[in-house]
Amino acid sequence: MQRVKKGRDDSHVVLERLTDQTCAFCDDGLLTPGEYKGNQAILCKSCNTPAVQLW
Repeated sequence: MQRVKKGRDDSHVVLERLTDQTCAFCDDGLLTPGEYKGNQAILCKSCNTPAVQLW
């Protein structure tokens, strides 16, 4: 998983591009914006695995 520094101007672009993409960790999940361990993230709706976390 790559790290993107919180506060970067282009961090919202990463989140937007991954939203509604298929999950790489399960067969039937789609990625959605959310929060993971207090950080802004993109999570799978089905398995809740974070694809991206912003610190």
